[in-house]
Amino acid sequence: RHASNTICEQIREYREEKGLSQRKMARLLGIDPKTLCQWERDESQPEGKLKERLEIFFSLLLSQ
Repeated sequence: RHASNTICEQIREYREEKGLSQRKMARLLGIDPKTLCQWERDESQPEGKLKERLEIFFSLLLSQ
């Protein structure tokens, strides 16, 4: 696995590694799939509580 530079690259990489669709990952995070899509395309970035939720989500995925 290569090192990702941006959060949007990291989001997509982790999602794909775990075999999750954007819709399923968005549902697990409690966000709209369009929001996740925007993050992955670097059109917006997670902030505040969403960023915290994303960090927790990835730490749980990485521990599996």
